[in-house]
Amino acid sequence: MQAMGRAYVGFAREHPGLFSLMFRSERLDASRPALRDAIQNARNALRQAALARASGKDQAPLRIAAHSAALWSLVHGFSVLLLEGRFDGLLRSLPGTETADTLLAEVLAAAKVGD
Repeated sequence: MQAMGRAYVGFAREHPGLFSLMFRSERLDASRPALRDAIQNARNALRQAALARASGKDQAPLRIAAHSAALWSLVHGFSVLLLEGRFDGLLRSLPGTETADTLLAEVLAAAKVGD
């Protein structure tokens, strides 16, 4: 999950315009096969990450969906807040040379989804 989370935030940082566009439903043509395939591939990757976290636990469809939503919400929210500069004050208040990358690493390490 950490690698996927870092990649998600990294993409948002490297391509902020495209990242924003990807979540503007009114600007996307959902009937395009390439877009449908990309969405399905992303859902599958997220589901696999959620299944891996739930390994040995309850793998009911609702529980896996909840894990997926929690994981996606975490990295998406972090990405949006980062792009909008909402972490700037928080980072400045930390001692040393902490960065958005070190904050993300700690957020991902601290996050617990489910039991």
